[in-house]
Amino acid sequence: MTLPLRADPPADEPTKQEQPAERIAMMKRRGLFAAAAALFAGIIAKPKEVVATAGTGPDGSLVLGSNGSNSSNTATMVTVVGPAATFTTAPLMFDVDASLNTTSVANLNAIYGHGRGIGSGVIGVTGAGSAAHATELANCGVIGYGGGAAIGVAGFSDTNWAVVGNAGPGGVGVYGISPYVATVGLAQGTSAIGVYGQTSGSSGYGVLGSATAVGGIGVYGLGNPWAGVFGGGVFINGALTVVNGAKSAAVPHPDGSLRRLYCVESPESWFEDFGEGRLVNGMACITLDPDFLATVKDDLYHVFLTPNGESEGLYVESKRPDGFDVREQRRGTGNLTFSYRVVAKRKDIAGPRFEKVESPDFSAFEKRQPLDVPRRPEQGPVSPGIGAPQGCE
Repeated sequence: MTLPLRADPPADEPTKQEQPAERIAMMKRRGLFAAAAALFAGIIAKPKEVVATAGTGPDGSLVLGSNGSNSSNTATMVTVVGPAATFTTAPLMFDVDASLNTTSVANLNAIYGHGRGIGSGVIGVTGAGSAAHATELANCGVIGYGGGAAIGVAGFSDTNWAVVGNAGPGGVGVYGISPYVATVGLAQGTSAIGVYGQTSGSSGYGVLGSATAVGGIGVYGLGNPWAGVFGGGVFINGALTVVNGAKSAAVPHPDGSLRRLYCVESPESWFEDFGEGRLVNGMACITLDPDFLATVKDDLYHVFLTPNGESEGLYVESKRPDGFDVREQRRGTGNLTFSYRVVAKRKDIAGPRFEKVESPDFSAFEKRQPLDVPRRPEQGPVSPGIGAPQGCE
């Protein structure tokens, strides 16, 4: 294709250099009018974007949600926060680094969120799915919602507490709600602790487990060989039932080991007491311990006698609610000591004979696979001025 050649101006038409000055000024004014009209059309078509910078506030502070004239955002004047430095594997839309402050203030908070009414101070949402759950809670300092498989709130620390919850009287430091597992503690070290509970109150609880539904289990421990270890006394308000095992005591042996001694079991609930008496002219009157009698049914009890010397034999002549009388057989008149064992039914419980026991369904717990606990993500390049978080006091 042949391009047309530029035509030379007619001989009687002046060139650009030869045009009068008035004509050149008119053309410039027309250009300025056209540029202004285009700019005005762009303003109408798109809201003005103003990047918030330090010094826009009345006290020289950084103001977000304000336009260039330091007034509230409008439909045509909004604040835009763009991608900032790269801290992890992805850039940040907003970066607040108090460590870059050059003032003499020693301690600075990077971000402060204060909700109004029942609103929350900070709401963070990530992941797929609807973020409606993020607004189900009200009047919270911080709300984190992770849609799908995302994590709502995560805390990591190298040598200090990753997450700290501190509540006043009547409050709860950390509260978890879940249809599966509300709170998980994962210990990765050889002697690490998965969940640690401590109380400084004289009547407080380091760890409390409560099951409100019938058939629920307040605390369940699973381990091999020990599901639970206690470094102190254990107080149980209720029945103790042992399945597939024995109740025993581990007693120190002179060889340095611990030796197991088993409990004496019975199909009914019996208490027993032991004592020693003395025959005088073949007769003895025994009064039982009042504390023992306060715990047993005194209308029926058994007495077993053992003479501590040669005799015609001993027998129980009569029983009373508070004791019994012993005589030597064959109208003997011996003088010797004897031992006795008294067995009586426990008073405060029924203790049915060979009572049937319904065992909890442990298979639901034993078959559970290890939880897929979130791991610490790999950290990418750290932007200048963003260092490792310091511990809180």
